[in-house]
Amino acid sequence: MTAIESLPMAVILWLTLAVVFSGFIQGALGFGFPFVATPLVAMVVDMRTAVITLLLPTLATCLVTLTASGPLAPVLRRFWMMPIYAFLGALAGTWLFVTAPGTPFQLLLALIIVVYLNLDRITRGNWPLIRRHERTFAPLAGVAAGLFEGTANVAAPPLIIYYLALGLAPGMLVQALQICFITGKTTQFTVLTV
Repeated sequence: MTAIESLPMAVILWLTLAVVFSGFIQGALGFGFPFVATPLVAMVVDMRTAVITLLLPTLATCLVTLTASGPLAPVLRRFWMMPIYAFLGALAGTWLFVTAPGTPFQLLLALIIVVYLNLDRITRGNWPLIRRHERTFAPLAGVAAGLFEGTANVAAPPLIIYYLALGLAPGMLVQALQICFITGKTTQFTVLTV
């Protein structure tokens, strides 16, 4: 991992621009900060530095989005278990991130991005099986999101697939995503701190 103080000014400027640009994306869509920022930052520093550098800004953008999104009671009533699954996945993913430093996490990030960009081709949200068995697919989506959060800093694709398959309204989708993102980021922060 590279210390921020040792980075050239051009890299620090790039990191700043990546964070600001990703913040605009988060503000416009309600999610997307780590999905945009992580690859941009990983272009100029190693993946471990990118993940650690973006941890607190990602947590901050998620908290701001969640607090600005309205009442949480309906989302928490329906998806109270998703943060638990995200916690378990993030715990395992961050542990893997810490103990397997040679693993090509950039490759995992690239794979996640390719899957995300091809959601339309894999019938994005037109999965009646998930809708019929919401509780059965919840652990898979939550744990996968946590694993991706802990290793590649991006939890959105499995959650978006799951929530879109359930036909959530945009407001509820953003809230449900943020709850899992905050859980994953808090777990990641705690494991990395310890």
